[in-house]
Amino acid sequence: MTQKNDFKNANFYGNTQIVNGDVHNVHTQNTPNSINENEIATYTPEPIWRSPITMAWLTWASFLISLAGLLPIYNCIVKPILYLVNGKTMIQSEINNTYIFILIAIAVLFLITITLRRITKYQTRYPLVFNYAISGMGHRLSLEKISISQCPQCGGEMKYYNKPIEWENIRYSDGSKKRRVTRTTPALECKRNREHWYKVDPAEDKI
Repeated sequence: MTQKNDFKNANFYGNTQIVNGDVHNVHTQNTPNSINENEIATYTPEPIWRSPITMAWLTWASFLISLAGLLPIYNCIVKPILYLVNGKTMIQSEINNTYIFILIAIAVLFLITITLRRITKYQTRYPLVFNYAISGMGHRLSLEKISISQCPQCGGEMKYYNKPIEWENIRYSDGSKKRRVTRTTPALECKRNREHWYKVDPAEDKI
């Protein structure tokens, strides 16, 4: 017999889960050819802080930061080139190390601003730490707490983070090796068994 549920003048047939907020169901990624419909990881993003930082604010900030970088760029890059073209020798002391540090700081700040602007522009969600996420829904930065159900395969506790999925093995001349991560993806992963993991779409919320 089919169960009928009523909620806000809408009818739902079968088992229905109703919560305050959006519930996301994520299918398993480790056995794509034999996915069990019951093996669905469920998570709920809970907004805990909606910042005043919008896409428009970040656009202006990135523009102003780029203007602020013109002076250190001139002193660190353009000026030495002009000395070289004119056949002059530039004394090392004439290159102010302060401008170098300022240029590095501005470059890092510009990169962060551009990254945050991209999140607000496309209204996506990405993991931070301890099951927190940064979201750009509504073209505004928000901090969210990700509440995750138990692992559908073993009942273990799960975490939300950027999971490495591609690596590059680097071999050095002394014979040592190092693995460098080249690609990550937002994922839900079981703490009991790391093979129980589920890929999360950053653009899962409809706009």
